[in-house]
Amino acid sequence: MAEFKLSRIRFNWKGEWAGGSDYIVDDMIQYQGFTYVALKTHTAGTFYNDVAGTDVTPAEPKWTKQSEGKVWKNVWAVSTHYSIGNLVKYGASIYECTESHTSAATFVSGSDGLVADIGKWTLVAVSSADWKYNWTINTLYRTNDLVRYNGKVYKAVNQHVSAATTLLGLEANQGDWTVLSDSDTWRATWSIGTRYRVNDIVKYGGIVYQCVQGHTSADSIALGLEEDQAKWAVQLDGIEYVSKVYTDPESLEETIEGIWQADYRYKKNDIVKRGANLMKCLVGHTSTTGASGFNTDYAGSKWSLYLPGSEYENVWGDNVYYQPGDTVLYGGYIYKAVTFNVGLKPSQYGTDWNVSFEGYKFRGDWNGEGGDSSFVDYKTGDLVRLSGNLYMAIQDSTNLQPDAWPAYWELVIDGRQWRDYWEDNIEYFKGDIVNWEGSSYTCLQYHRSSESASRPDLDVEQPDQNYWKVAILGTLTNKLARKGDLKTFQDQDSTAIDTLRLPIGATGQTLRSTSGMPAWDTLDLQDNLYYVSLNGVDDATQGGSLNSPFRTIRFAMSYLLADEPNRVGEHATVRCMAGEFAEILPISIPSKVALVGAELRTTTIRPAMTDQGDVVLGEKTYIHGVPQPQEALIIPSANNISNMFYVRNGCGLRNCTLKGLTGVLVGPNDYGTSRPTGGAFVSLDPGTGPDDTSVWIANVNNMQYTPTAGTYAPATGVMTLTLPTAQYTPTTGTTYDPATGQMTLAFDAVHGLAVGEEISFANNSLTFKCAKDNYATDHTYPRVTDPAYGEKRKIVARTDKTITVNVGVNPDGIYDHRFVSSTANSITWAHNIKIGNTITIDANSLAWTCASDGNATQLLHPRSTDPYYNKNILITNVSGNVITMNVGISSELSAHTFVSATAGAVNLKRIAGGRSTYVQGVTTIGDNCVGLKIDGALHNGGNRSIVANDFTQVLSDGIGYWATNRGRSELVSVFTYYAHIGYLAEAGGILRATNGNNSYGTFGSVSEGFDSTETPQNATVNNQSGEATVDEVWSTGTSILALAYKNTGQTYTQATASTTQASGVGLDMQFDEFRQGAISKIDLQLPDDSTNVGGRGFKSFGNSAQGGDLSSIILAASEVRTKAQLVGMRIVITEGIGAGQYGWIQNYNPATFTATVYTESTNSPGWDNIVPGKLNVTALTATTVYFYEPRVSVTSPTFSKSNNSVQTGALDMGYSPSIGMWYYAPSGTNDFYVSTDGAVWTLRDLPDYSLSWSGFAKNGPVIAAVADGSNKLVYSNDGINFDHSTLPASTTWKHVEVGGPNNDTIMALATGSANIYKNTLETGGDSTQVPSGSWTTVATGGSATTWVGLAYGAGKWIAIAEDGTTVISTNNGVSWTTGAAVTPAAPEVYSDLVFGNNCWIATMAQSDRVIYSDTGTAWSDAQLVGDSGRENWKIGYTQGTFLAVSSTGTTVSSDNGYGWTVREATGNLTAIAGGLRNNLPTWVGLSNAGSVGNIITGGATAFARVEVKDGKLNQFNIYNPGSGYITPPTVTVTDPEEYGEPYYIVDINNGVLPQPTFVNRGTGYQSAIVTIAGNGFGEELQIGNTMKISGLSLIPGPGANVRFTGSDVIYRLVKVTQSTGVAPNIEITFQISPVLGRALAPIHGTGVTIRERYSSCRLTGHDFLDIGTGNFANTNYPGLYVFGQSASNETRQANEVVESNGGRVFYTSTDQDGNYRVGELFRVSQAQGGVTLSADFFDLEGLDELRLGGIRVGGTQAVIREFSTDNTFVANSDNIIPTQRALKLYIENRFNGGGSNLFTNKLTAGQLVFEDTTWSNTAGVNIPDSQASVLVDMTINGPLGGGLAAMNMFMSGRTERDDFNG
Repeated sequence: MAEFKLSRIRFNWKGEWAGGSDYIVDDMIQYQGFTYVALKTHTAGTFYNDVAGTDVTPAEPKWTKQSEGKVWKNVWAVSTHYSIGNLVKYGASIYECTESHTSAATFVSGSDGLVADIGKWTLVAVSSADWKYNWTINTLYRTNDLVRYNGKVYKAVNQHVSAATTLLGLEANQGDWTVLSDSDTWRATWSIGTRYRVNDIVKYGGIVYQCVQGHTSADSIALGLEEDQAKWAVQLDGIEYVSKVYTDPESLEETIEGIWQADYRYKKNDIVKRGANLMKCLVGHTSTTGASGFNTDYAGSKWSLYLPGSEYENVWGDNVYYQPGDTVLYGGYIYKAVTFNVGLKPSQYGTDWNVSFEGYKFRGDWNGEGGDSSFVDYKTGDLVRLSGNLYMAIQDSTNLQPDAWPAYWELVIDGRQWRDYWEDNIEYFKGDIVNWEGSSYTCLQYHRSSESASRPDLDVEQPDQNYWKVAILGTLTNKLARKGDLKTFQDQDSTAIDTLRLPIGATGQTLRSTSGMPAWDTLDLQDNLYYVSLNGVDDATQGGSLNSPFRTIRFAMSYLLADEPNRVGEHATVRCMAGEFAEILPISIPSKVALVGAELRTTTIRPAMTDQGDVVLGEKTYIHGVPQPQEALIIPSANNISNMFYVRNGCGLRNCTLKGLTGVLVGPNDYGTSRPTGGAFVSLDPGTGPDDTSVWIANVNNMQYTPTAGTYAPATGVMTLTLPTAQYTPTTGTTYDPATGQMTLAFDAVHGLAVGEEISFANNSLTFKCAKDNYATDHTYPRVTDPAYGEKRKIVARTDKTITVNVGVNPDGIYDHRFVSSTANSITWAHNIKIGNTITIDANSLAWTCASDGNATQLLHPRSTDPYYNKNILITNVSGNVITMNVGISSELSAHTFVSATAGAVNLKRIAGGRSTYVQGVTTIGDNCVGLKIDGALHNGGNRSIVANDFTQVLSDGIGYWATNRGRSELVSVFTYYAHIGYLAEAGGILRATNGNNSYGTFGSVSEGFDSTETPQNATVNNQSGEATVDEVWSTGTSILALAYKNTGQTYTQATASTTQASGVGLDMQFDEFRQGAISKIDLQLPDDSTNVGGRGFKSFGNSAQGGDLSSIILAASEVRTKAQLVGMRIVITEGIGAGQYGWIQNYNPATFTATVYTESTNSPGWDNIVPGKLNVTALTATTVYFYEPRVSVTSPTFSKSNNSVQTGALDMGYSPSIGMWYYAPSGTNDFYVSTDGAVWTLRDLPDYSLSWSGFAKNGPVIAAVADGSNKLVYSNDGINFDHSTLPASTTWKHVEVGGPNNDTIMALATGSANIYKNTLETGGDSTQVPSGSWTTVATGGSATTWVGLAYGAGKWIAIAEDGTTVISTNNGVSWTTGAAVTPAAPEVYSDLVFGNNCWIATMAQSDRVIYSDTGTAWSDAQLVGDSGRENWKIGYTQGTFLAVSSTGTTVSSDNGYGWTVREATGNLTAIAGGLRNNLPTWVGLSNAGSVGNIITGGATAFARVEVKDGKLNQFNIYNPGSGYITPPTVTVTDPEEYGEPYYIVDINNGVLPQPTFVNRGTGYQSAIVTIAGNGFGEELQIGNTMKISGLSLIPGPGANVRFTGSDVIYRLVKVTQSTGVAPNIEITFQISPVLGRALAPIHGTGVTIRERYSSCRLTGHDFLDIGTGNFANTNYPGLYVFGQSASNETRQANEVVESNGGRVFYTSTDQDGNYRVGELFRVSQAQGGVTLSADFFDLEGLDELRLGGIRVGGTQAVIREFSTDNTFVANSDNIIPTQRALKLYIENRFNGGGSNLFTNKLTAGQLVFEDTTWSNTAGVNIPDSQASVLVDMTINGPLGGGLAAMNMFMSGRTERDDFNG
């Protein structure tokens, strides 16, 4: 390779000279303004001494002056050393130093300073100007100041301040300066984004440029200086050698190379090395990428040859890019490239290569380099030997035999070759000499020998002597033709001519005599049967018989492995005779080979050990037929801890004992088990690595395909290839059996087809003859009548070169068929590559072109740098002959075009199921080792399995069977003794065993972990698949008061409720509101380190009241609890009079049983009501059923107020929930204001609607507004675009509202009119909602027409007038009835009306109260602020809360209509509307007289109850979820007797369900099951044995391992009960085990990992014997039974089966005590006689009948066929069992509904007791207030007896005037 050291072309600049530094020749330095060049390499001393070179004699100067210079030293200074040439400023003068010296030490007078040394200076310049150095910004310059700027010296002509920025420069004040001197400025190397000025000098590449026009340089290297080429002039046209530092990744050594680089920015005159040459860049450019990038750029005239050179490139290669000057060896010649070329052979392309040297290269025997079957490419100058002759290639050739192709080969030496005895079927060449029967023959021409056609003695007898001529003639009696021949004769002497030749027999044959002549015979030789015996010899010529066996098993197996096709074939057996065989381990048993011992106890195999005196001899060898001494092999020192037998596909190991392996036990691991270090007696063969298919438990066929077309998308990496069908031509060996229809097709080459694939026949392509016509005529097949005609046939058997198919029996009869011929390619096979298969593509086998160079260059792929080079490629799609895959993206995004492919470029390994190694009748004996180990990681395919039967393993502290990394097996009667682990499955290993046993040892069967290579399915827990949940309904016994939610759900915007198992009618519930910031659920939690869910000490109890009033209740006389136990508890009236009322017990008098009740809403005496707006009863009675329970208190959301800016003059405020917009308009204007938050208002100027705005809707999907004196109803769908609907009249419109069942009805009211005006919203052509074309006028029948309010709710429209009269419509305005609210007391007048939360509220002006109703017909009043003042009230509603505002300042709120809380005292609002702002309940109000309004946020307080069970909180039920909570509220549970604090968590969400709007609460409802359906969900922890998860691609099978993120518990998927969706979003519901408790139940969205390849042991009929007793020493069998167990050998049943980290053991077993188990689920203890069932659940699906034969019900054997939830018991069946809930409801129905007989011995109802014939009062006698009352309408049928008859007689004659009346 030519070498150029460009660093020697120029000097090495070293900067300022420094003493003590090392310098070399050509170093350049500066000293005192002069430059010097080093003449000698030296270490610097004193500079002038070095210059003089006086340190040696004669003097040798070390420096020579290169150039003189001057150094500017600035202002002269005292005590400073100055050198010759130094320049200083002294005053206004410039001086140059002429003599080195140190300046004066003082400068205080006219005689010192520089003047003191004036003789050592010379005056250079004198000026009156002052030097200011470099020009700077923002500087005051005076006249005559001098500055340096951009290489020039300027003198100020005017006093001025310089520019403020460098970008402006001195040029900004150019007129204030004059140029004194002009020069250039060196700016070093050109850089991007730099400001350059005129005369700036830069270096760019090797060229020096001068700036001729000021500018800012390009902003990227890619553009370079060339972007502004016109602004530069070349000053020095030089070159630059471009180099790059390369770092060796291993040695980290750095080298500098100047070779051409791809994708590099080159500049003009850059020099690079390319091949042997130096190239010069002609034009700046970024080099092209790719191997041919330089050629592309060279062709584009971007480079020229700068300096030619030569470089030796070794042997010529066809894929190498060559450049001029490259020298290569081709054949025996050396060539030099004169052009750029690739793939042009030097011997054939004389214009591209010149011959530099003619030589030769000896290549050995012709075609002998690669073995007998290979062809060698020969090049000009190669020398070869052929049959004793020496030939030289004079042209390139392949497989052209030298003696037959003189045009290509020149005979150099004519020789002869002795070929020994003539042999049949051997190639002979001209000149070869052979011996036959004592004569020598010379070969005349090349041929392959044939016994019949060319044997020498026969050939020479022919007239033409085709092949041989006699060289030396032997005697006629010499019949010995080959080595080992015998001559036999009978009745004659040995010289007789007719003596016979007897060839030597094969190894192991015996010469024996029968009735005739002696003959060689093999007495015990069978095909593919080999022997190993202690008396054998490891000789490759032996082993085939008992007379000549091998000595070692290892050699026998190696012998078979060396030639498996011939020595093994389809199968082989190695018989190991009796004896103990010491072997060097490991031993690989070839595929399909069985090693069979003589008998289990007589054939023993162990590791050879030097310390036991073992000697293992090597193979017996021969030299010239003479056997050589066998050498002893080296026995590895660790031979006894090695693996013994490696097994492969179809191996066998039988009838022997394996022993002697040992090791130590290491561990334990994280799961408490250990592993031995000793090897395995039997294990999978690792081969050369996991991809070595030759050792897989599989049948491997390699298929190759040659693509004919393809596509490639470089941006995505997707490639398609079109694969043609493969075709074959049958040849000799093809057979047909007409009786069975089996046809075997033979081919000349290996076909690669597999059993199960299909082929088709070309019609009439096979020709046969048959015995039917004595083979006289040819017949072609398949004919149109043949079964195979036009049909595919499946391959049923195969060898490498044959396939067998069934083409059908011969219909003409069973005649022998003989194959004649076949047409070419008569057999067709199409690829059967499938999606998911992997292929490989040969390197550089696909040729493509690319549009980037106009498809000019063919590029071969895959290259070594391509992502799919030498990689398995996954097939992603198959369509006909086109396969699709992703091979990786390319940076070259231009279109690629497929050109061609090399033959067989695409490879597919067809892996078919193999046969597992079979171990039978084997015993292993060892310690701390493994009996049978299957490590699936050793094989990347195949079955990874071994099977065993009758396999006994005595392995103290070892492992009997070990499956790991997906290894697997079937075991039958496999027994382990004393093992640390009997059976072990880990890392996805699987075993199935039957009739096996684990005896003694530490562990029985262990399963640990899972297959870590499995790609698990990942999913997420879906706790949000259900709906909001109604746990129960609160009923009066006939009507539904409220729903008790377990979960109120979230994200709802639409929902419906349906009821089942309800006997009532008329119930109508609708959801028209969805709460934001509301409680969705309250979940009980586990306290830390405890299972105390729900706390302790809670109570609840129900009974009938004795009476009560508006603020108290008299509990039952049977109440025994004290005041301390009851105060603080909640009391709820659940049934009877007062049902729905609740409060908390503020005080209790146990003497009178009277409890004082306070409201929870206002904490004042009285009752709250579960129904908002409902009037409480004044008196409770004995029908009142109460329930006291722990009180659940929830903190209220925070109310806050902020001011906003509004316009004056607005009379009302509107809101549209659908749009989410508040709006108003000042009366008398066309200004319409809208806002989504109440703070920022947008003016909509409506020039067509300058109106006296009077009313705005508070509901509906549109904005709606009316005005006095107008007939326009103005509306908008978006608050931007407005339109109007024409009302029936121009009148004093006051109110408009949108509502109705479908929220599409518009009602409008006008003062002075008893009519109401109705319209319906319709969907317009632009999908907006518009009022229909006409309005309907409906008479209300109302007498008062001063309307103040209009609202819709609960199926009713209600309008109210100032005097409190109302009109009501329950049919959406079709008809109306009149009513009245509470009559106002002067000066009160009604002012507003609103509906919400199932409550109607009307406000008044000049009043201190509000009017409320739950029905709209019966009204009551409630105080707002007490009697302190009367105010004018308006009201708004949103999200469960009413907000009333007054013009005098007060703002109050209520959730129920009767309990009000003051929120603000300075509001002064005249209009209010509620809505949502940022999902928070918000009211926006204004004052018609002011410009300041209010924005008030708040919300409703949640209300919940709690169920108590067994002294613990069991569940929270939510009745009011509240609203407006930003953070979860605090929930407090109060019970005086509680002693264990409960833990719970509160969830708040948006879209939460409140109580539905009850249009009708129904009648006859004692209970009901309510189900919610909507577009939201209810999130619930999944507790129990059912789990739902989402996001799967496949449905997992039973038994899969399930693990939740963050949990170490591994659960099991029992079975999938439901699945929906498609991959990758499949959702499943499955049974899970063990059941999920509250503590471990995962939250929504928790990650789920599902693995199905878990380690598993599946044991059937398995025995465990004394597991836990330890190894052989500890167990000390039979001492365990003689002396009993001790601490060291105690039986541990827990160790019989161990499952860890997801591993599974499925088993049925018995143990030493006869205990029977089916896993952990079913156990039978024979000793105790007990049966145990232990399961999470029982799946009774499909069970028709359950017979409880041991339980007598009603004196009969019960047959239970059904469990029922029916609470009517109408079936009246003896075979149905009702649930608890059904029983409860049945009893409730019977007691509450009446109509049923009650049979009981005693009945207590309050104070009254009915028993036998007695009716008594528990209050006692003579207590009038406690006596029972008999109502006047009570009828007593039948005769009166006893005291009651006497009383009747006594009282019957009395009147009111009697004296007794007093």
